Amino acid sequence: MALVVINAAALPFWLDSGAAWLRVSYLENFVYKLQWTTAMSFNVWYADLLTTGVLDPRVPILGLARDAWGTLLLATGVAAAYGTGAPLGAPQSGARTISPCCRSRHMVMLAAILLPTRVHSTYGAFTAPFLIATAFLIPRTAIAAAACLVTMSLADPLLAVGNLLAMHVQPDESVFPPAVRAHRRGAPRAIDRPREWALTIANLAAAAAVAAGVAQLRGRTSASRPAS
Repeated sequence: MALVVINAAALPFWLDSGAAWLRVSYLENFVYKLQWTTAMSFNVWYADLLTTGVLDPRVPILGLARDAWGTLLLATGVAAAYGTGAPLGAPQSGARTISPCCRSRHMVMLAAILLPTRVHSTYGAFTAPFLIATAFLIPRTAIAAAACLVTMSLADPLLAVGNLLAMHVQPDESVFPPAVRAHRRGAPRAIDRPREWALTIANLAAAAAVAAGVAQLRGRTSASRPAS
């Protein structure tokens, strides 16, 4: 039934462009065409960009491409997320009932935004419902979750008023008109770099604090279960 509804709603697109709408909307990812380690997402790869100036995810670190490292980090993060979702006993005071599956989903979403390459800043919006739910279900994470939401949402406004390094060092500047390229080359970077470092560190620290709050809940409830 869901497929029928989706295709009925998409009927005008099927009639106008065939399967092209499906490919462009769901099967393609323009970030893969851009070949960027991070598309204005203040995650671990933005820290790498600020440190090395390398934006191309195919450039290796210690013999492995950044894309490969991103995949390894994501796999590790997902495994850790499911570790925090292990079976628990009764919730402690200050934490509402939260299922292991729900905890895992929250942490998987954070891992998917913070650890792999080619993440766009707008992808942070997908974590918002999970962060809000985590803040309500595990009150000790509320401040960190709010901070995470704020730092993830500031990339686009900063892009509008600043000269983000992720845009400044992109491999192909020919996409811009000559006047724009000249302006970008002359735009000062010194004023933006401290803000980018601050947002990157704040975003990673807030996400780590959320993860720590979830893991702490697991540790306390596991310890409270009677030995069998």
